[in-house]
Formats: sequence, structure tokens, C-alpha cells
Amino acid sequence: MSEHSLWESLKTIAFLAEYDALPGYGEEKRPAHACGHNWVAAASVVAALLLSRVEGWQGTVVVLGTPAEETVGGKVILAKNGAFLGSDAAFEMHLNKCNSLRPHAIAIDSWEFSFRGKASHAAAAPERGINALDAVNLTFAGISALRQQLKPDVRIHGIVTDGGAAVNVIPESAACRFYVRSEKREYLDEVSRRVIGCARGRP
Repeated sequence: MSEHSLWESLKTIAFLAEYDALPGYGEEKRPAHACGHNWVAAASVVAALLLSRVEGWQGTVVVLGTPAEETVGGKVILAKNGAFLGSDAAFEMHLNKCNSLRPHAIAIDSWEFSFRGKASHAAAAPERGINALDAVNLTFAGISALRQQLKPDVRIHGIVTDGGAAVNVIPESAACRFYVRSEKREYLDEVSRRVIGCARGRP
């Protein structure tokens, strides 16, 4: 198919106005845009406006807000709910230090692990407690050791989302969240299985 016929086949084009407000990036630690997502959204809107004024093109331009990209992968939820149905193509841009029409992208999985233990006073009766935060720490330790046996393109990064509320109370609940990335979806599936194994305490 020639570029001209391909262009004519695109009757509806969507521009993704990606935005996200991450905790801690704004004043007084309030949520704010990170990675230039405020510019990503603005640039998509401008691109849509410019395309809508191109003479001779009889298609439809759609601006689709795509939130929660840095947290839960908002576009996946939008796709599952039919937000892209009817669009022949979808375009998005992201800020970088240089222009690139073929950016390097890697696949990503997002995992959250929650653990339950038994609360107890850490000084008066520590022997009665089961520390859920220990499970989080062991998960991080297992994943750190796992990195030695992974291909160079893999990226794993995580945070503790729940580590307890008081120092003198053994936490009965704790949680952590990880992003796992790799260039190939097939290999990412394998790495994710091993990461889950670290959280479960078995291969």
C-alpha cells in the first residue's frame, strides 16, 4: 500500500492526550505532572487541531484523554472498554532530548504484592507477632538477587506502599509495588513469573 492510499484509508485518527499527576512532584508534595506529561497532552491537542485544518482530508480527528499512564496503565483499561473502537490509527508523542520517529519502547508489567501477618507490640510481646513487613523486605531481597540472572534489557523497580503505621507495632499488613520491563513480551512473561516467585517465597 502506498503512502497516499494509506493516508486516504485513515478515516478516523485519534491523538492521545496522555496525562498523569504523580504523588510528591508538586508543591508541598501534592500530585503534579512528571516526565513532561502536561506537555504531552498539550502537544496532542495541538496536533489534532492542525490535522483538522488540513485541506483535502475528509477524516475525523479525535482527542482522547489517557490518564493513569504512570500508575496503572490507563490505556489498557481504555482499550478493554472500547475507547479505541472506530479509530483507524492512534498517535502519541512524548518529550525527549531529540526528535525520533522510531522511539525505543519496552514492554512493562505492573505487580502489587500484599502480605498479612499478626500485629503485636514490638517491645512488650514481639514473640506474638508475625511481621508482614518482613515479607516485603524478603521480596525486595529476592528480586535484588534475581537481577544477576537476567538479560541486560530488563528493568525492575519497586516501592513499599504499606510498611506499617507505628514503629512500636509489628505490622500485620504490608504491601509493595513493582514495574518489570523488558524488550520482548515473551521474555517479560518469564521474568514476571520469577518476580512473583520471589514474592511467594518459591521459584
